[in-house]
Amino acid sequence: MLRQPDLRLIRSFIEVARWRHFGRAAEELNSTQPAISQHLKKLEDQIGFTLLERGGNQGIFLTPAGDVFLHHAKRLLDLSERMVIEARNVAEGSTGTLHLGLSSAILSTEFPALLRRFREDHPGMDLQLSVQSAEVLETMLRDGDVDAAITTLLCPSPSIDATPIYDLPIGIACAVDDPVSGMDTVDPSDLHARRLILFPRQTAPETFDSIISMFHAAGATPEIQASTIPFPSVLALVGSGAGYGIVPLSLSGVQPDDVLIKPLRLPAPPVFRIYLQSLRDQASALLPALRHAVTNQ
Repeated sequence: MLRQPDLRLIRSFIEVARWRHFGRAAEELNSTQPAISQHLKKLEDQIGFTLLERGGNQGIFLTPAGDVFLHHAKRLLDLSERMVIEARNVAEGSTGTLHLGLSSAILSTEFPALLRRFREDHPGMDLQLSVQSAEVLETMLRDGDVDAAITTLLCPSPSIDATPIYDLPIGIACAVDDPVSGMDTVDPSDLHARRLILFPRQTAPETFDSIISMFHAAGATPEIQASTIPFPSVLALVGSGAGYGIVPLSLSGVQPDDVLIKPLRLPAPPVFRIYLQSLRDQASALLPALRHAVTNQ
């Protein structure tokens, strides 16, 4: 097996071939003429053939083998420099590929515009987006199909880090022909004993409990119906007449034509909290840049 020459020796050879002069090559490399001459001798010893011919007063000439070697030596040196630059960019989070999952509730918020600015600020980064329901993104995150996920569903796994980044006030989804649809705002007491479609408690216990407490404080006890997670599914059930739905108020304007979303008549309604989540051992250097962009920290 051939021994691979040292890049320092190759760099010296390239400069000597460029200038056809050991002294000028030494000046270019901030070295000495004896050191450069020694580099060339060592390089030729390593590869086993002559690269340069010393022509006395006529200067230095490349051998035919040296001419071929020079062509590849320049490419090798350029590749080694690009290797370090590109690897450093990835290590510093300025380039590379980041696979990011977004739950459907995120699409109607400010985050698409924020991610567009993030792309503009990081032109060397390839941001790959996957829009899924929150529970699908949880599986994708666990399986490593995405590097990070922005979702309203907090994954309880100790192997996943979660950073809260934004709050979405909740709204009440109702059918367009429902009496509630004519109200500008909805008081929780308006839904007493009404069928309410709500996500399972285990998916977001804190948010679930705050919603139930809101109704109890208003003296209302809604009838919890089929629990489901994806907000589009909630809206579809509401449109079919299955009951009222708890969804982010930000979905107002993008809901189906047969559904309206009304704000609550409360000074501080419960919220869906949006989290940036990633595996704890995720080594991507691009995540800090994303985290800074979405949290401004």
